[in-house]
Amino acid sequence: MRLWRTHWPVVIPLYDARQCPECCCLVAGKASRRNHERWHAELEDLLDRPAEGEPGGYVVGGDDWSVSMISGGEAGE
Repeated sequence: MRLWRTHWPVVIPLYDARQCPECCCLVAGKASRRNHERWHAELEDLLDRPAEGEPGGYVVGGDDWSVSMISGGEAGE
């Protein structure tokens, strides 16, 4: 479950530096806050997406295990 908070409390009023409600990072300025929110969204997308080339299962074999079987390569490698 993800808690979405939208309130950015002002920490340093002189620079309009506010605290990110997700990671507590100090961000100064409205444009920087938008970029920081976009960074959180992109990071969330990357973490949710499976890695490219990730195997879809496991190789189950007999007594003769080899590195090529474990890594998903061919037996001749």
